[in-house]
Amino acid sequence: MLENILESAANVQLVIRANDLQELARIIIDKVRNEFVSEEDHKNQNTFITGTAAGKILGKTRSTLWRWEQTGYLIPVRVGKTLKYRLSDVLKVKEGRS
Repeated sequence: MLENILESAANVQLVIRANDLQELARIIIDKVRNEFVSEEDHKNQNTFITGTAAGKILGKTRSTLWRWEQTGYLIPVRVGKTLKYRLSDVLKVKEGRS
């Protein structure tokens, strides 16, 4: 219901309950989050960085990255003859979401 009013862009006054206001806030937050996350994830999913760059972002040494690879915590991708890390994976580890 609130979504329909938002989409119609009508100039109306509403008297709403707190629950309805909370629902509206959730709708707005979800829309913004989905737009931001999908754009950022798409960019980061297709961006690969070196182990050195990943180490700098995470504040870790190459040996730590190697140990993480062995345990499956952060796995690089082979690009040609070199190992690269997905920027999205590195950022997830940095945020503690791996």
